Amino acid sequence: MPSTKLNPAAAPFYPSASYDAEELDSEECISQEELDELEAAEEWVATMAGIEEAESAFMIELALDLAPPALVAEAERRCAAGEA
Repeated sequence: MPSTKLNPAAAPFYPSASYDAEELDSEECISQEELDELEAAEEWVATMAGIEEAESAFMIELALDLAPPALVAEAERRCAAGEA
């Protein structure tokens, strides 16, 4: 079983790479391929959000078209009155 105590005689640890906050935020750390992939992912997310929004609007419109007029009138009345 390994010891869980620290060895005070151990050599100091020096990381082989610098993890400076400036370096992590720098665009120099990102390759062009990674940047292209990130932009493609952002575009895909925006496209999916647009599709979901259009689908939601379509479903609401379809539900209103198929709902009985009395039910729509009741929902409009409750909405105007501030009821849930």
